[in-house]
Amino acid sequence: MKKRYGSRTLRHEQTKVMAHSEELEGFESEEAFDDSVETTGSYSRRDKSEGGLTRTREKAPRILAADWFFIALVSFALSLTFYALPLFNFQPVGVQSQYLYSGMAMQSGLVPYNDFWGAGGLVFYVINWIGHFGQTTWLLYFFQLFALFVSGVQVYRLILQRTHSRLAARITAGFTLVSIAGLAQGGTSPTLLALPFALWALQFLDRYLRQDVRDEAFIFFGMSGAFALVISPVMTVLWLLSALALFIFNIKNKRIGRGFYQLLATLFGVLLVGYTVAFYALNAQVLYTSIEQSIIIPLTSLGFTANLWMSLLKSIVFLLVFGLAANFVHGILNIKKSGQTFVWQVLQLIGSVAVLFFVLFSPVFESSNLLALLPLLLLFVSDTLQEAVNQRRNVLQQYMKAKLFAPILALFFVIGAPFVSQWMNRQVFSEEQQVAQHVKADTTRDDRVLAIAADKNINLRAQRVASLGVFPSYYPIGFHQNFDLVFANAENKYVIVQSGQELSDSVQRTLQDLYEKVEISNVSQFSVYKKK
Repeated sequence: MKKRYGSRTLRHEQTKVMAHSEELEGFESEEAFDDSVETTGSYSRRDKSEGGLTRTREKAPRILAADWFFIALVSFALSLTFYALPLFNFQPVGVQSQYLYSGMAMQSGLVPYNDFWGAGGLVFYVINWIGHFGQTTWLLYFFQLFALFVSGVQVYRLILQRTHSRLAARITAGFTLVSIAGLAQGGTSPTLLALPFALWALQFLDRYLRQDVRDEAFIFFGMSGAFALVISPVMTVLWLLSALALFIFNIKNKRIGRGFYQLLATLFGVLLVGYTVAFYALNAQVLYTSIEQSIIIPLTSLGFTANLWMSLLKSIVFLLVFGLAANFVHGILNIKKSGQTFVWQVLQLIGSVAVLFFVLFSPVFESSNLLALLPLLLLFVSDTLQEAVNQRRNVLQQYMKAKLFAPILALFFVIGAPFVSQWMNRQVFSEEQQVAQHVKADTTRDDRVLAIAADKNINLRAQRVASLGVFPSYYPIGFHQNFDLVFANAENKYVIVQSGQELSDSVQRTLQDLYEKVEISNVSQFSVYKKK
């Protein structure tokens, strides 16, 4: 009896092993089928009428809890360098301070584009306005942290979708987050908030070109493009190239009907966002001025400037340190392996060159605009990672080689840049602090303080806003003439002028007639004027 019982147990164990092996074989065959479909495709009855090629749809890759935690941890560590974080006393410079100032100004009732200039989209300033509720920037910091986190998640999904390797996805996501934080100018830039939409659109388009997606999903594709436009217009380069790539792809695969349906779905998504934003813009009376300052002026002011060579040098450094140049080279080298995505990859390379020219020939160099290159060049490094995964080589080592070990430099850059900036501008920041303390002690929140300076740190530190905006020098002359006309009647209790700032004759006469100069000890780079 014991022997018979033992044999029954043995037969039961053998049955379980056989069932498990059959399950594994079925899983492997299913994966092989998916891979073969992704490469060759299969015809469906619906597409035979169009002569097109339809591939099986795969489910979106699932992210494990450990991966969520990893991306969140890296995002939080990098966000400690953001200027909106109130815990640290990092001071922004240039346009970064202007972006940070915009939310505080809107909380005081000022209107973007009318009362102060703005290079970002209208929704970007709405986010800054909400982020300054409670007279603090904590909420704005969480918005920026969330944008960084979502960008990391999208990069992880995209690389996992292409390489089927969680290690490759984790490595790429981690170092890409470093690049994003380094290019985002302390988190204040519009491109950071628009980046999650661009990365989602990139993942969506990659799935469509390789595996196919439902046409109805193009509604969300259009909505993402519209959101990017009203946050950071420069990011919409991806959607413009995508439209051309989809047109060529659908024509080539004889998907005329589907292509037209996708166009309608995309336009519907654009209109859903566009009408909502347009209603707000009309109510705030900034519809034309928002388009003028965020789109028209940046394009019409392109040209050769005295800072061109310095912009070129800075661009080269950023492209090398953050691995964008390496991605571009990999894109050129792997272009022959692109298969049916050949047109899309060529357009990505052309678009990246166009964005680089935009950055170079802009009157003021902004490293944050280089973030628009990231969605265009991100996919090219995945081909190298795919080869490393297939050949069972060290993925981290191959990633470092592909990037010329630039991620290590990028990490040091992100950590050290805030401290270097504070040290290099320590004298200016110190004087700004002294002026801000004096102004804050002698004014109330209802008083207006105008700072004609390279940044808005005096207004930020004193928690006082100006009654009118000081426009950049490259703005059309009409803006500067209007400033001169309004300045004489502006209700500014204090006017602070930084040395080196050019003032028109009418502004100088107004300062002499209506203001008296105030001396502040240990302040030599700022002239402080108080209204008589």
